[in-house]
Amino acid sequence: MPSEEDVQKMCEEGGANLVRFLMGKALTTHEPQYESVRNWSYKDIARLHQAEQKLWRLACQEELDVL
Repeated sequence: MPSEEDVQKMCEEGGANLVRFLMGKALTTHEPQYESVRNWSYKDIARLHQAEQKLWRLACQEELDVL
């Protein structure tokens, strides 16, 4: 994990190192951890299979309807 100074330097210089750093932040390769569902982001949901995404959306809609 680069330090804040390293990130600042990458931003000033631009180039391939900055692109790799930003892509690493935007894309993760790990599978969502089911134990920490409350901490999931949209990227975690997008990695689920289509059927699981559909179930997730239905559950979200049900919660919104209750509210």
